[in-house]
Amino acid sequence: MNKLLVFVFAVVVLCITILSYTQVDLNLTLTSWQPYLQVQSNLTQLGYFNRGTNAILWTVLIALITVIYVAVILQSLKGNITQNDIKKYLCVSVLCGLLSYSVFSHDIFNYIFDARIFTKYNLNPYEYKALDFPQDEWTRFMHWTHRTYPYGPIWLVLSVIPSYLGLQKILITLIAFKLLFAISYVVSVVYVGKILALYTKNPRLIGTGQLLLALHPLILIDGLVSPHLDITMAALLLAGLYYYLVANRTPALLLLIASIGIKYITLLFIPILMVKNKLKTEIFFLALSASAVLVVIAQSTSRQVVQPWYFTTLITFLPLLLPFYKPKYIIITLLCAALPLWVYLYYAATGEWKGVLWFI
Repeated sequence: MNKLLVFVFAVVVLCITILSYTQVDLNLTLTSWQPYLQVQSNLTQLGYFNRGTNAILWTVLIALITVIYVAVILQSLKGNITQNDIKKYLCVSVLCGLLSYSVFSHDIFNYIFDARIFTKYNLNPYEYKALDFPQDEWTRFMHWTHRTYPYGPIWLVLSVIPSYLGLQKILITLIAFKLLFAISYVVSVVYVGKILALYTKNPRLIGTGQLLLALHPLILIDGLVSPHLDITMAALLLAGLYYYLVANRTPALLLLIASIGIKYITLLFIPILMVKNKLKTEIFFLALSASAVLVVIAQSTSRQVVQPWYFTTLITFLPLLLPFYKPKYIIITLLCAALPLWVYLYYAATGEWKGVLWFI
């Protein structure tokens, strides 16, 4: 059963990887290799000029990864999933993330160009924006070219690393940034396991908690395929939380500051950490999840739109409740947290971008 699930999962994520190239920007050429260009031409035709079929395919794939997600979790709760199985799922997911195109979001290209302002032009992205470089061909496939750098300084520090590694070549740079997000994804899963191991010796719960995060449909899409910096912010936050819980204050403080220095919004977790000793353990983790809900609300309010990736931090914290609350309630909540992915189906069908709650 486990081998079958891993195989089916691998096939589905391979299909997601291939289908992601249906939305390659028309102004972007990733490589001039002719066999690729021939395949890309057919995928572009599907993505831009046969949107109905494209939307149906995406609906089927997202439904399949959701069904697989539930099936794997149920098997894990029965004790049928080993750590080796988890490693296989992680390897398949990471490979999907590295090879796929950022299908539902252009944010990664904003991250790339923000770092490019620093690494290529030796200028401050807090003061300069993409529109200030009209001669740069990379602006042709960017969105939101009118804004200056909106994130914290830690994200700039992290993003210049793949920018330098990319050698100012778009394909290499894109893969280097994808690698940064893949590392963040793996770190998140690892530290969920470490934190759970502090409160339960049951390997089934530890493995299930890791899988609840690792295979969550929204994490796969918005953490790996169309990655957002929220997964890196969450990874640093989880690592900082672990060292805080084991009373290793120096790395805890540094990692929490780093997380805050990416998007500032993780400041909302600090009050809960400060009163930890006054709370029962199960209430402490429930309060952390409540703070993650506040992260969703705060970002949605400030941006005046609810985006799917705002739920990333919430999804990373919900598995930590496993030792204290019934798994079925956590699984149901996590499945609800996957519902925002439906806006991507609307985008695939129409080419128009909408927030999660656009109908209100």
